Amino acid sequence: MSASFLRAIEKLDPSVLARFEKKVDEDEKFTMEAALKFKGSEEDLKETLAGLEKLFEDLKKLPKKPVIVLDEANKIMKWRESDPSNPQLEALFDFLIQVSKQLNLVHVILATSDYFLVGWLAGNGLTEDKFKRKVLGELPEKEARDFVFGGAEGTWPEYA
Repeated sequence: MSASFLRAIEKLDPSVLARFEKKVDEDEKFTMEAALKFKGSEEDLKETLAGLEKLFEDLKKLPKKPVIVLDEANKIMKWRESDPSNPQLEALFDFLIQVSKQLNLVHVILATSDYFLVGWLAGNGLTEDKFKRKVLGELPEKEARDFVFGGAEGTWPEYA
């Protein structure tokens, strides 16, 4: 931890610190409970996705929907099926569509700097009727935050 962060913590009112510590404990408990849902499913994508769906169902009580961000999503283009009779990529896409569009549990963002991903997705069954393409380009951090979280022209209000 940085020295400035530690100095800032020292200046906090003890009651604020107590609330923060309680929140951290609650978050750790939730994280442990969530992790237990996946125990033993590390080798089975379908089982992992089923566990994630249960987790997202549990998170419906949150004031805002969780967001799944797959950064460097262009690496999906290198996906090779180990067993063509059990298409894992198709299962992943079906899951992302189900939890975002059909069940409306989460938002999914595939982030990439590779414009060819959109065409590749369409060629692999994820047609443009199942997603929206947004091109941000090179934005300074503040403009990017404004775009994603609101306050800028072209904002995604459903995510804010």
